[in-house]
Amino acid sequence: MAKKVKRKNEPDVKKPIYKKWWFWVIIVLVIGTIGSEGSDNEKEETAKNSTEETTVASSTESSETVEESSSEVIESSTTTVESTVKSSEMDADWKDVNDLIAQHIEDNKGWALGTIDENGNPIENGEPNLEYANWLYVQSITADDSGGIMNVTADFQGLSETEKNNLASAAQGIVSSYSNEPRAFLEVRNGENAYGHSKILDNTEFKWY
Repeated sequence: MAKKVKRKNEPDVKKPIYKKWWFWVIIVLVIGTIGSEGSDNEKEETAKNSTEETTVASSTESSETVEESSSEVIESSTTTVESTVKSSEMDADWKDVNDLIAQHIEDNKGWALGTIDENGNPIENGEPNLEYANWLYVQSITADDSGGIMNVTADFQGLSETEKNNLASAAQGIVSSYSNEPRAFLEVRNGENAYGHSKILDNTEFKWY
C-alpha cells in the first residue's frame, strides 16, 4: 500500500469546536450555574413574598388588636364617666338631704332650749319645750344609700331604753321624710363607740349595748 504523503503546502484540518470534549464540559457547567442561580432567585423571591405576606398579616392583626383595645378603652372610659356622673349626682342629692336634716336637728334643739319660736325665729327668754329635750343628746345625723348614722353624746347612755327607741325612731322618720326613702338601717354612735343599731330583720326595732 502506498503511503499517503502530506503535501508540503497542505493546511492541517482541525476538528470543529463542538466536537471537542472540553467544549461540552463548559456548556454543562454554564447550564448548571444558570440553573442554580435561577433556583436560588426563585427561593429568594418565594422567601421575600412569604415575609411580606407574614408582615402584612401581622400588621393587619396588630391594627385589629389596637382597634379592639381602643374600643374597649373608650367603652370603659364612657362607663366610668357615666358611673362617676351618677355617683356625683347621688352624692349631691344626699348632701342636700343631710343639710336639711342638720337644720331640723338645730330647730329641735332650739325648741328644747326655748331659743326659737314655733316658726324657727330666734327669741329671748323663750320657754323650753321638754318634748324636744332628748334632742340635746344628738350631735348629728348623716344618711346615704346604706342607711343612717346618728352621733350622740356620751350622756345618751343615761336614757331609758324607751327614750332611746323613741329618739332613734324619730331620727329614722326625719331621714325618711327628707330622702323620700323607706325607713333605713340606723346606727347610733358616739364617735368610734357603738351604742346600738336597728335590728336586721326589722329596722323599726333597735338593739342597745
